[in-house]
Amino acid sequence: MKKISDNSYIVNIILINVDDGTERPLYERENSRCHFSDEFSYDDYKIRFRLDWGDIENGEPVLKADISLDSKPKKKLKGPWHHIWKNLDPHGSYIYDFEFKGLKFRFLAKKTIQHNISSDATVSASRAILIIDENADHEPYDKVKRLLKKLGSFEILTASCGEDGISLIAIEGKRPDIILLDLLTPFERGKRLRIGEGLREKKDKFVGLTEDDAFDIFFPKISPAEKFLEKLREKGLLDSTQVILLSGIGGFEDSKARVLRFFLEYGVEFCVENPSTYAESKQVVKTIEQCLKKKH
Repeated sequence: MKKISDNSYIVNIILINVDDGTERPLYERENSRCHFSDEFSYDDYKIRFRLDWGDIENGEPVLKADISLDSKPKKKLKGPWHHIWKNLDPHGSYIYDFEFKGLKFRFLAKKTIQHNISSDATVSASRAILIIDENADHEPYDKVKRLLKKLGSFEILTASCGEDGISLIAIEGKRPDIILLDLLTPFERGKRLRIGEGLREKKDKFVGLTEDDAFDIFFPKISPAEKFLEKLREKGLLDSTQVILLSGIGGFEDSKARVLRFFLEYGVEFCVENPSTYAESKQVVKTIEQCLKKKH
């Protein structure tokens, strides 16, 4: 949420293609001065639009584009690879024109503005969600955070391991309504979980076993998620929050039931796929809605 005056904040930004009316939502990353579009492909390039609030001209942000080769997605191209310029439309709004190797867009930045917030007030959320995942502050969760903004006001808390999550709750006094708990994120700070460690030695045990039995052998005991939930229960905080497990285990619908049975004693009822795609992100948010309805 970007502050533009003493009592006004920009809640969200949509780029509207003024030629065909299509919309391209921009999302805000935490601790960034920019709003970003989703990345899209064009020929051998990846392109992402970025509305930069650091170089404000006449009260308007500057539209830029991050462009990289498909073969080197992490290396942005430097130099005069594209052109973006601004013009005023008849209504006084800025139009941004973008041109790159035959690709042309003309955008109008549509802003949703929230008023009547005092300059010294903090924007408090009525609900809090804690994400425990090594990638909680990175790309896989950007879509989830964007979708949550459409549901209402949430305080998004993040922790890169279970230990940090417990610290947020028990020491800093944060009280999340929902915890998104990645199944295999290490509990201990600074540790990495080696998936499949010792699997070669266990492989012979799979012969003649049912899928359920094989899953029991493969699934780590005690798992990082169980360590976190046990700590939460020790501190008397397990009953006050809903936990959603995030799993990347293949054959998801089958494995979900197997995963959940490990957590029955902790009262965990929900397990969803890690949000690596837009559809999976929507499912995560839908499950959060279910949890909130159940909680209230």
